[in-house]
Amino acid sequence: MPEQPHTFKPIVVHGVRPLVLNKKLLIRVLGSEKLVQRMLYATRHALAPEPWLRIMRWGRPGCELLVDTSSVEEAYARILAGEEPPRLPSEIPKPAEPAKQKRQPGARMVSG
Repeated sequence: MPEQPHTFKPIVVHGVRPLVLNKKLLIRVLGSEKLVQRMLYATRHALAPEPWLRIMRWGRPGCELLVDTSSVEEAYARILAGEEPPRLPSEIPKPAEPAKQKRQPGARMVSG
């Protein structure tokens, strides 16, 4: 049986479909702050062949971040299809360092 495309309701806030979403609404719509952070990081640093979100206005002091609503819906469809945004650098486990040999007190180093 062929896969059916996922269907979901368009984003509606107070009965109106907004053109853009700020970060606070974006978190409320997607339901996960970590997911939003991953999408924004991947978009800012071009970690995916296709950006996760279309940023309409970058946030700075006194000016909030605005994201195109249709791009949020497309990103949600990608998530439903099984794709995930890349992890944040803080989430990637660091490789284990090799254990150093501890020197015991009173032991002499022998050179050969």
